[in-house]
Amino acid sequence: METAPKRHAPAIKGREDVLKLLESRNVARVYAAVCDLQGQLRGKSVSREKFLAFLDRGFASTPILAAADFTDVIHPVVINDAATRMGEGLARIVPESGREIPWEAADRNLIFLGEMADEAAAIDPRVLYRRCEDRARALGFRPMHACEYECSLLRETHESVHAKRFRDLDLASKDANLYGIWRQSADAEFWRTFVSDMECLGIEIDACHYELAAGAIEAVMHYAEGVRAADNAAIFKAFAKAFARRKGMMLTFMARFSHATAGHSGHVHISLRDAGGAPVFFDADAEHHMSSVFRHFIAGLQEALPETALMLLPNNNSFRRFGPEAWSFDPRWCLWGIDNRTVPLRVIPGGPEDLHLEVRIPGADANPYLALACVLAAGLRGIERGSEPTDPFTGSAFQSRRKYPRRLALPQHFAEAIERFGKSRLAKEWFGPEFVRIFAETRASQEREFRDKVSEWELRRFLELA
Repeated sequence: METAPKRHAPAIKGREDVLKLLESRNVARVYAAVCDLQGQLRGKSVSREKFLAFLDRGFASTPILAAADFTDVIHPVVINDAATRMGEGLARIVPESGREIPWEAADRNLIFLGEMADEAAAIDPRVLYRRCEDRARALGFRPMHACEYECSLLRETHESVHAKRFRDLDLASKDANLYGIWRQSADAEFWRTFVSDMECLGIEIDACHYELAAGAIEAVMHYAEGVRAADNAAIFKAFAKAFARRKGMMLTFMARFSHATAGHSGHVHISLRDAGGAPVFFDADAEHHMSSVFRHFIAGLQEALPETALMLLPNNNSFRRFGPEAWSFDPRWCLWGIDNRTVPLRVIPGGPEDLHLEVRIPGADANPYLALACVLAAGLRGIERGSEPTDPFTGSAFQSRRKYPRRLALPQHFAEAIERFGKSRLAKEWFGPEFVRIFAETRASQEREFRDKVSEWELRRFLELA
């Protein structure tokens, strides 16, 4: 069966390109959105006339979103004066962020991202990442990233999961089939459309497959430079969920939604190039072909991630991936190794274009702007300081009983991560004290709310016999 050719928005470099696109397509409506601290895109569909005003003057976006958790729980955190009076802040349209939503009509299928432009810029995730990117460029580096997401596909809808009270959910497959080609081929229509629609959104998928759990899938995005990679990840998560819902299903990026299944990771792949585009992590004459810049970068992560891990593990549920059956990595120490998936920092070997680092700590629930900013900032700090990493770990970290210095110990639970982040000098230096305060306080509010709830596990264990 022939399908209609895919529409692709042309490359947009500035305001004039946006105006030409709107005129050539006779666009009627446009989406404008900002990314909140959770990584959710929040905005509205507006008329063409309204969007043109947004393009000139910016648009209203309430800073109270910084205090909003999933399902719009508003944490009791002071943001700024505008948030206190439930007023508005100012966001600016980013012209080059424009994308095309493949399943919407041609006259209303464009979405543009915005950034907070007033005092709320201090806590805008996209702004925070760009500041790290600017710092990288000032050091002579161009950051390259790709995000790799694990998630689960459920034969459920918004209505059905509520009717079931989020229990006994129906997975898209009943058993695991890691890299199972026959199953992926049998579901070819789903995968073909999924990949095609992501490409229409400007997101190239390098690889996709079934994962190590029933219903689990993985998608690896092609690398992109700087903030474009973070945009890709945020847009991917939003529209992958929309795609599944249009198919009568649900896609979850929750870090771990059942003790009976593995966790969902959001691994970050990163490398650096110089101003001319040449890779700087590769050195043909060095051990493992790792340049001194690469070694300093890894050392920076070892120094910083134990205190900034909250940006990679931002929810109470994030730490469920640390369970013995979650199959993520050994979470005790911030170690690195060559092609070793049991440690948090995995060096993926290869030639100049392929050698890079995979950071395995982030969950799929992490805000991609904050996750990439955290990794980039930590690595750049290591380069600036000329830091040296530990020796590479060999073997299985899961089986190791070796003790390392306290400075390499990763936080083992949510409360510890919050406390260490709130005290982090690196976080305050790179991201600003106001962001650190608000991010830590919103996480602490979530943690207190969680502790106050009586779980089903407690009822089953204690109700009758205690």
